[in-house]
Amino acid sequence: MSAQATFPTPGRITALQDSRERVLALSALRILRHELYGACPNIRAALADQLEPSTDAFIDDAVAGGHPMDWTLHLEYGLRLDLPARACRTEICVAAARRWVRLDDSDADWIAVAEGDVVALGVRTQSPITGPRIIRGRLPGGGTTGFRHQTGTGSPAIRPEGWHAYQTTTCRTKQP
Repeated sequence: MSAQATFPTPGRITALQDSRERVLALSALRILRHELYGACPNIRAALADQLEPSTDAFIDDAVAGGHPMDWTLHLEYGLRLDLPARACRTEICVAAARRWVRLDDSDADWIAVAEGDVVALGVRTQSPITGPRIIRGRLPGGGTTGFRHQTGTGSPAIRPEGWHAYQTTTCRTKQP
């Protein structure tokens, strides 16, 4: 099923009459906007009053192009924004890794999302105490430009010699 069939775009929402469908579509759009830039203060500051219109235009294009509404949407969003600041690139990598950890149903245990010298490592754990972890770090020597990712099972193999992790975020899981 295509994204176009399952996700109403911002452009189509305006055409909907006041109805339950419109309310649900607006709610889904707010959630997706929050997923894309909710935890990205540097991106919000860089785009300021152009944030919502540029994000809506991106979502319209992504849905029209059949892009899946999964964690890879963050990488496309980062490419579209073309923000050079390291903090903005870090936010995109972390947002993609967080969404992968929460929503991806593959058998992989970890994902590393990188752009340039910025890397975010998302690790799933079986522990109900710690839950999934996101580790932000920096690759020595800069790395290549453009977003890239790698997934795997077992212990993450992405950590090269000299890799510097500078923050760990624990994503709490709900206790039964």
